[in-house]
Parts: sequence; structure tokens; C-alpha cells
Amino acid sequence: MKIAILSTEYLKDYLQKAVQELDLNCETEIFIFYNYVHIVDLYRQLENQFDGFVTTGPVPMQTIRKSVPNCKPLRFFLCSESNYYKTFFEVIYRYQDWNFEKGYFDFCDYLCPDQEQSLVQYLKDGTFKEWLDRNNEYMANMTVPEMQRSTAKKLKKHIDLWNSGKIEYSLSRMSPIMPDILDAGVNCYYISFSYDDILLCFRQVMQDILEGELKETQPASIEVVPLQAKEDDLARLRRLLNAFNKKFSCDFIINPTRSGFRISTTYRLVDKLTDGMTLCHLREYLSDAGEDGLAIGYGLGRELPQAEANAIDAARESRIGGYKHSYVFCEDRRQIGLFGAGNDLSIQGPVTPYMREIADRTGLSTLTVQKLIAAFRITGTEEVTTLDLSRTLHITIRSVNRLLSTLVKCNLAEPLYVRQTNTKGRPSTVYRILLKEK
Repeated sequence: MKIAILSTEYLKDYLQKAVQELDLNCETEIFIFYNYVHIVDLYRQLENQFDGFVTTGPVPMQTIRKSVPNCKPLRFFLCSESNYYKTFFEVIYRYQDWNFEKGYFDFCDYLCPDQEQSLVQYLKDGTFKEWLDRNNEYMANMTVPEMQRSTAKKLKKHIDLWNSGKIEYSLSRMSPIMPDILDAGVNCYYISFSYDDILLCFRQVMQDILEGELKETQPASIEVVPLQAKEDDLARLRRLLNAFNKKFSCDFIINPTRSGFRISTTYRLVDKLTDGMTLCHLREYLSDAGEDGLAIGYGLGRELPQAEANAIDAARESRIGGYKHSYVFCEDRRQIGLFGAGNDLSIQGPVTPYMREIADRTGLSTLTVQKLIAAFRITGTEEVTTLDLSRTLHITIRSVNRLLSTLVKCNLAEPLYVRQTNTKGRPSTVYRILLKEK
């Protein structure tokens, strides 16, 4: 089993020592990333060489997941609260600073604006762990541009506070900026994950790899239903399915149904035929052969009956959508629309209280709210144009304009600026969408 560690330069020596001293039970190699854009390129370069990946924090991990929705098993080294307590005691002892008034803590910037007062209160109340979890979740949900701006702001704050004499020390969880902080002469302590945290992370990612290998052999079903089920049409469709089966070495088991065909296969093959659940090569092939107007649904499950039931539901969704797009229903009932290359519009089955709140507030359907949240998860940004939303949600410009008008009226969207295009068309208004799943 081969696992790659994607690390900053600052943590490289520490991780090399840990890998040498710990019994990780796998082949490991360390690679350095320099920013949150570079880490995505680095992952893509290494993806086919390793079974799994580990990053040094939640933000690098989420950056990869947002950019590569169907990435390989990926975890991060979670810095447990005990490592924070250790550093807190160290600075309290060294600086006799029981109320943390002499320090700056860059991990408090998001959810603890008054810094030392709130931090002390969380420690007194015994709620620091809960706050830390919320903070990590908040950071992980930030977009790449937001994180880059935040990182630069934190670096400046460390140096400015030190140079102005307002602090005697600082604490940081941002390894990318630690070299610059130390070069500026700041008395900064880095709160690092421990060897135990490293061991736990590797156990988790290796378990993910094993589960993924088992998942690949799980049963899958594909439901193909033509708009018209005439005998001649079904015979031609059967010939095309057999040709596709042979051409791509799918090893399909094709069985007729009352209205079309049901194909028995595996998760591994479905993943391959959909480019990681992003598009439908089967639909492309049949369309090129003149077979349009097909409902195609993919179903996944632990057992074949579950996979078949999910495929039937996915095909039903395809019919509702006008026989134009294919859908996947996963084992957990997660719904994925296969609209085109790179567009993995994944919609979670359960409707959350937050979604219901937004639906009630706007008059939109909960499904529309789900799709909006899924769209911003895919794009990784809250700033969009009507064309952006039209392409992502696969609805008309007119429908997008109505949607944006509703969101603006409800203070859930705001126009930011006008973007001039390179074509002769009209300039586009860029909106910020203020929707974020809680």
C-alpha cells in the first residue's frame, strides 16, 4: 500500500523523522506543496502512483476534494486538543500570562474575534474541543481565494503586532507561513500534530483504501429505457448495447424489462463509464448511433436488489428531466446528475433544517435549494454570473434571472460588479450568493 504525504516545507523534517521512527505498515513518500493552487496540481500529478493521500491540515484536504470530487482516499493530520494544551501551558509558564493577553493566536481569527477572552472562557468551561471542531469545519469550508487572503492577512498580523510591541509571543497553526513569521523575528510557536495523530491518520486512510477496494466489486445496475418501447426500437437498442459491451469490454449482463433493458455490472465499471460519476459515456455512444430520448439510470448498492432499485429510481429521474440526462443513485441514496464533463452535481437525499429555512424564506423548492448548495460546493466560489449558474444547474438564463431576483429580494444574493466579456456580448453582472450549508 502506497500513501503520499502532501506537506509544507516547514513540516518536512518533522514528518521525515516521524516516518522513520513510526511503524506505519505502508510505503510512504513526502511531497512539498507551496500554496493551495499548487497542491491540486501536485495531487493530479501523483494520483495514479499512490493508493491514498494525507495532507497536513483540513484546508489542503478540502481544497483537493473541491477540485477533484472523486479523488482517492484522502485524510489530514488532525491536531488533537492535547497539543494545544501542551503549548498553552508552555507559554503560561514562560511568560506568566494566565489570561493570554500577551499573545496572538491566528487560529482564533474566525470564530473567536476577541481572542484571549473567549479562549480563556472556552478553556474554563471545558468546551475548547467543541470550539476547535467548529473552527476546523469553518476553515475546511472556505474557498481557495478566501483561504489565500486569510493566510496573507494572518502573516501580516503576526509581524505587525510583534513589530509594534503589542505581543510577546504568538501561536500559529499555519505551517505555510511559519518560515516567514520566524524570518521576521517573531517569537512564534507552532502547534503541531503529534506522533499519535499521525498514526491515527494513517490507520484511517489505510482503512479507507481497503473499503474502497471492496466497494469496487460491489454490484451495480444500469436501467436503459427508451421513450418508445416498440419491438423494432428495442431490438435495435439491444444490438447497440451489445456492441457497446463488446467495444469497451464491459462484461455486461443485459436483460430485457417491460420497458427497456437492465444491465448488471459492478461499481468499478460504472465509475469507469461515468468518468468518476461526472458524465455518461453510454449515453454519448447511443446518441452518436442515433438513439436519443433515453432514460438512463445507474444504481449502486451493497446487494444487487438494492442496486437495481436505485437504478430504477435514477431512470425515473432521467424521465422527469426529459430523457436528456443520466442519473446515479448511490448506496446512501445520494443523487448525482451526469450532465457533462466535470459537472458532478451531487444532491444529498436528506433535506436539512437549513434548507427548509431557506425554502420557506424564498418560496423556492427544497430541491432547488439543494441544487444551489451543491453547485457552489462544485465551483468552490460564491461569486457567479447568470451564465455560470445556467451551465452548472442546466436551466435557462431566464430561469436563472428569476432565481437570482428572488435571492436578492431575500438578501441571499447581492450584485457585486459588472464583468466585461471578451466577446461582443453584453457585460455580465457578478453576484455573490450568500448561501452556505450549516
